[in-house]
Amino acid sequence: MNRTFNVLLVEDDPVLGEAAMEALPLLGHRVTWVTTAAAAFDALLVSHSLEVVLLDLRLGDVSGETIFEKMQLLSITYPPVIVLSAEPASVLRLAAQRIKTSHIVQKPASIQEIDRALRHAVESA
Repeated sequence: MNRTFNVLLVEDDPVLGEAAMEALPLLGHRVTWVTTAAAAFDALLVSHSLEVVLLDLRLGDVSGETIFEKMQLLSITYPPVIVLSAEPASVLRLAAQRIKTSHIVQKPASIQEIDRALRHAVESA
């Protein structure tokens, strides 16, 4: 049986968020969905059970990167991060470098691609 994870989904698109909230639990994952950087930051500070973060780079209130740049400045430990965005690959790579992750998934992505990324991110942490 495959291991399942506590996932923080940081996604402001309601269609994509709802799709992930339906699909990821079918694979056994538990998902906390937030739509703003502030809510993501709060969730990461409060919940110590989160095992991996799916991060959309372009949120309505502020860049998704800002969350992790702030956490790095405050020396707060956080789970592995997967950058999830429709941005060009070069933009994704730069953002991933800034938040110190090598895990990238380009939208649109299948649920299987996301599941593989979740597993890889947690296993390589």
